[in-house]
Amino acid sequence: MKSEIVPVTDLDDEALGDRLKADGLRLTPNEARQVQANIGRNPSRLEAVLFDTLWSEHCSYKSSRQVLKTLPTDAPHVILGPGEDAGVVYLTTHEGERWGLVVAHESHNHPSQIVPAEGAATGIGGVVRDVYCMGAEVVGVLDALRFGDPAKPECREIAAGVVDGIWHYGNALGVPNLGGDTVFHEDFSENCLVNVVALGVVPIKRLVRSRVPKEAKETPYVFILVGKPTDASGFGGASFASAVLDEEEESANKGAVQLPDPFLKRVLSEANRAVLDMAAEEGFALGFKDLGAGGIACATSELASAGGFGADIELGAVSIDGEFFPPEVIACSETQERYCLAVPQEYAQPILQIYNVDYELPHLYPGARAQVVGSVRAQDTTYRITHQGDEVCHLPVELITEGIRYDREVGEVPEPGVEHAPPEPDNYEALLKELMTGPSQGSRSQIYRMYDTEVQGRAVIRPGEADAAVIAPIPGNPVGLAVSVDGNPNYGKIDAYQGGASSV
Repeated sequence: MKSEIVPVTDLDDEALGDRLKADGLRLTPNEARQVQANIGRNPSRLEAVLFDTLWSEHCSYKSSRQVLKTLPTDAPHVILGPGEDAGVVYLTTHEGERWGLVVAHESHNHPSQIVPAEGAATGIGGVVRDVYCMGAEVVGVLDALRFGDPAKPECREIAAGVVDGIWHYGNALGVPNLGGDTVFHEDFSENCLVNVVALGVVPIKRLVRSRVPKEAKETPYVFILVGKPTDASGFGGASFASAVLDEEEESANKGAVQLPDPFLKRVLSEANRAVLDMAAEEGFALGFKDLGAGGIACATSELASAGGFGADIELGAVSIDGEFFPPEVIACSETQERYCLAVPQEYAQPILQIYNVDYELPHLYPGARAQVVGSVRAQDTTYRITHQGDEVCHLPVELITEGIRYDREVGEVPEPGVEHAPPEPDNYEALLKELMTGPSQGSRSQIYRMYDTEVQGRAVIRPGEADAAVIAPIPGNPVGLAVSVDGNPNYGKIDAYQGGASSV
């Protein structure tokens, strides 16, 4: 079955906007016309979905990238800055080897506002995958939460659901929660803010990159998809995460939230470690990436593009949870608990053996498995997807992954200064009482007592015992890691730049 064509050139802006909305796409008419101009034809529906995903604010930072570039990212201890699944800084030297601290953080706002427990759980699931994919062992997670007015029942329900999602997933996964920060503020009543952080450690020589290795120029490489069978959960999640929430689209929005499975993730983490051990012993390079926004198409195109390669992907090789899905769903669904590896073809079968036989993925979850779904193109950077014998996507890979950029008008930015701070209170005593009895100043023990802080046996100072938690991340090494998250919503009102810098 061929992917349906989106008739960009046959419609005026109003009709095109209606067609895009009817198709569940959040591309603007101008963006759709730019796609058509870039590829010289009307896009297939799969291609339109792929651009809709990778050109979203969530994936491409099309409005904020230029501003984010002004933040400091270079320092002598920075080993790998922004640009891959996680950043890496130097931590210590242990038994003659340099070790890195791997750090990833992200927000999961819209999903948690719509389906609080599942949204927050997939936030934890996604951020720990980012650290695993750098070859690291995950040693802890943290969460910075912002909820609306607790006097509103719906805000209390969202807060309770988010906490449930975090502890259900993190505890089952076997990763300790090392701290958090919870603030209640009216500004977050319409859209809560769920920031999650994951930390890991890795010997620098075993650091894995989120790209097809340069060795693919000399020897054939293939893509291996690992994990749950592809389903429709999370389809359109990236563009949904970039949009303003609309109550009229509640049911569709819920369908854009992925379904987590921490127990399968735990087994996958052990199997991944076995594959990375084999790669280190055999001495071959691989690329490793989790499947988040945009699913298979996003992961394979980004792996290929980052390495300077193209790709040929066959959707018929993908295990699916159902009798039939259209090609755009198979290619772009954000089904959770999946990874993609780019490995030498000669090692594909031993790797499949580890996942499917040694760790028995097909017996742990119906349809779960590792499978070869495509090959790396070394001759050019064309990105092709076929489905049931039909070519449903044929694009330059860099056109997909480089995204689109907007130089947005930001208006007049006020000069930093105390005049932008909250007004002088009339009664300091009353203000102090209000602060001390308010929900943002109360004990957080009802939240963090739900989290497992002892698992892995690395804890030195636990959450609640001090202003930061401390762990000994590397067994047998005396180095300690002190971690905390913090933030004040009012900083940005006083100084926009410093508020943004402090938030990250």
